[in-house]
Amino acid sequence: MSSFHFKEGMEVAHIGNLKLKLYVKHPLERLIEQSTGKITDPLKGFDKEKKTKIDGILCEWWIGNDIRREPFHSAKLVPWDVAILGQQVSEEWLYENNPSFFSKMSISLEPAISQAKHITDKYK
Repeated sequence: MSSFHFKEGMEVAHIGNLKLKLYVKHPLERLIEQSTGKITDPLKGFDKEKKTKIDGILCEWWIGNDIRREPFHSAKLVPWDVAILGQQVSEEWLYENNPSFFSKMSISLEPAISQAKHITDKYK
């Protein structure tokens, strides 16, 4: 989850296309039941509590006379003021403002990186 909070009307860009200005509409949320980790009634299992989960940030942009809308993960959006500074600055901003996302990414990439190194070493 991003430590940066996107607000309605904010100008942003997707890290994959920093030249296209997007406008934040609102977060897409849904209500879920999550385990509390406690058991009050052993017959019912873990106690549950209702929480809001964010599924993405709905953005819109114009292509000619057509308006487009699409949700994006907050870890892939940068403020427009950052985007105009270029790819490297934008990637650094994302890394600094989405620590939990990138720590999960590095954990999931470690086996693949290890496997790739093993294959590369085999052909040296």
